[in-house]
Amino acid sequence: MRLRFEPSLQSSSVSVGGVVALLGLASAGCSPPEDDIDLRADPVVVCAAGATLNGIDVSVYQGQIDWAAVRSSGRVFAIARVGSGNPLDANFDANWAGMKAAGIVRGAYYYFRPTASVTGQADAMIDAMRTLEPGDLPPTLDVEDTGGLSATELTRRIHVWIDRVQAATKRIPMIYTGLYFWNDNVRSSDFGHHPLWVPQYGVTCPNTPRPWTNWHIHQTSNTGRVSGIQGDVDLNKFNGSMADLQAFVASTIIGSGSDGVGDGGSFGGDGATSDVDGETDATATEGGGSGDDDGGRGGMDAAVADGGARDTVDAAPVSGDGAVRDSASSAEAGAGAADASSEGPGGGGSSDGGCDCAAASARAPRARAVALIAFAAALSALRRRPRRADRQ
Repeated sequence: MRLRFEPSLQSSSVSVGGVVALLGLASAGCSPPEDDIDLRADPVVVCAAGATLNGIDVSVYQGQIDWAAVRSSGRVFAIARVGSGNPLDANFDANWAGMKAAGIVRGAYYYFRPTASVTGQADAMIDAMRTLEPGDLPPTLDVEDTGGLSATELTRRIHVWIDRVQAATKRIPMIYTGLYFWNDNVRSSDFGHHPLWVPQYGVTCPNTPRPWTNWHIHQTSNTGRVSGIQGDVDLNKFNGSMADLQAFVASTIIGSGSDGVGDGGSFGGDGATSDVDGETDATATEGGGSGDDDGGRGGMDAAVADGGARDTVDAAPVSGDGAVRDSASSAEAGAGAADASSEGPGGGGSSDGGCDCAAASARAPRARAVALIAFAAALSALRRRPRRADRQ
């Protein structure tokens, strides 16, 4: 698939939002209203709750695929591209039928071109999938192109596609997007109840964009090697066991009594084996198995090959318990509380919720010192953030 690489910011000790807020306090005697500050929450880092399943996603670039060989390599699910904008993938029909014949849990995605006809793209998705069968994955919208549109207009057009496809398929669509793309360009909390497929290479616990606090599928590499496919292919992990995958599919069926997948909840816990990297049993590992399974490489070696050490920057320790971890700094929280305690609604400022400017001016030197320290820490944490490059 088209990767927007999402580097890890798990080790950042001070959030950018906190620095912005502190600098605002330091540069003026009176703090602006909170609504006027872009308070960026630190990324939420989410580990798999237990077992994971191996899968792939493919497009026209993979050419003709031997799906029986793919299944024999341990891949239990796969998602094929229907099209990109108006052009459709010529081999989608073959992939769609081949996945089912091989016993692979199949899905389809559409690379969203927001400036092309949105209803046309939705109808192309509906026509290609025809009637989804009970075991099929929900339709997916791949959101990683702004088309130069504003966040408001981009969100509106995403709604058009999602609503049209959902009404026709009676499935809750999944969204593929990355932390930085979504937070920077879409900035919408409207789709938090849709399942999330997130790309991030070089980590086992990806960062989720707002408003999601969990993920269903994690794209781990775009340089995998799998039997039955010539050349590179995207590798993915499902967050759970086979029973969890089946339950997830059922939960996306509208009217099933369990629809409304939200952030995914907790997966795993059925006794399936998994090691510290979240792998399943040996028949479905990314490497180290049969000679041609991923070229014999370890699961994250492919990501390193596509960019070297950049894919492993700032990887934080993993708790291994599937917990959701927020990296918000306690130091930032303490500084914010100290300055906010006497300002704004409920504080000791003016009766209308404003600020006491004289008191704020008196605090300015201390706030400025705190801001400079925080700014230096943030620069240190972010200086190795790699450039994000898109590829279709």
